Amino acid sequence: MKKIGLLLFIIMSISLFGFEKLLLKKEVKINIPLKVKESGQYDIKIYELDYPEKLEEKEIFYEKWDVFIQKSFLNKKKYTILMSSNFYEDYLKMGIGEIFKEEEIISKIASSLTKEEKEELKKITKLDLGETVQDYLNRQIYILTILNREKEEYEKEKQYTELQKEEMLNKLKIGRKKMIKILNKSEITFIVKIDNPYEEETVKLERYYYTKDIILDKKEEFNEKLNNYSIPIYISNLTKKDLIKLEKGEKEIKNTYIILENDMYSGYQYMDKRFLIYLGGEKVRYEYPEYKINLEIKKAKMEELLKLKNEYRFKDVFGGK
Repeated sequence: MKKIGLLLFIIMSISLFGFEKLLLKKEVKINIPLKVKESGQYDIKIYELDYPEKLEEKEIFYEKWDVFIQKSFLNKKKYTILMSSNFYEDYLKMGIGEIFKEEEIISKIASSLTKEEKEELKKITKLDLGETVQDYLNRQIYILTILNREKEEYEKEKQYTELQKEEMLNKLKIGRKKMIKILNKSEITFIVKIDNPYEEETVKLERYYYTKDIILDKKEEFNEKLNNYSIPIYISNLTKKDLIKLEKGEKEIKNTYIILENDMYSGYQYMDKRFLIYLGGEKVRYEYPEYKINLEIKKAKMEELLKLKNEYRFKDVFGGK
């Protein structure tokens, strides 16, 4: 009888312990590091704008950009925009009141311009002017008049001064800083596109008797600049070998949100407190299967974006700035 009672006690204890374990298991919740908390499918559209390289084309771009960000801010439009690395560098310069690299030609004192810079100024302005220092100063003023969208038109015969040019440059910088302030208050999220994630090629010269062999040595190390971005980055032209190393954690890039263009995977992975987001491959992988997150890159124009309805931005789903 005592043996039967002891057996029943053991069975009941095991049952109760198993039940308690089951309850504890149900109470344990996985802390998912996504900003969006409701499970489901999320399709994030990322819009890529064509960013010009030439100074005269940038003038046109920023005239449209100024209007675009003001309308976006007033109408509370939401976008995720893919910017080229050049666009991002100019964006940072505007925020701290610096001019673009291409604009250094107009900030230099006219008398110190090189022959190449003078030729570049003539090509940009296409003005019927001579070759004196004053003529080149006038060319610089002409560009600043356009950049500042001055109400007073440029006067060809006027004897402009370096002081006037300095005042116009300051006006340009202040105007751009104001534009960045509005942009930072808007609902626009940025991702930087990096087409070359590796160090630049170096050239080695080897001497063999009376001949020279030129060897191009492509470094396989990631460019250090990859670790300097504080916003999400989109990397293309990555080798398959490095993609696998990143996936396995054998190699790392110091960024919380890394989008990898590739032909192997799509979806996303969470590892070491960073998201690796895959785009372009056939094999689908989701770190959290109940959250199916997909990205789509689309070329777009600013006028088209203003007509779109509000959508989930990258940071609305993944988080970040």
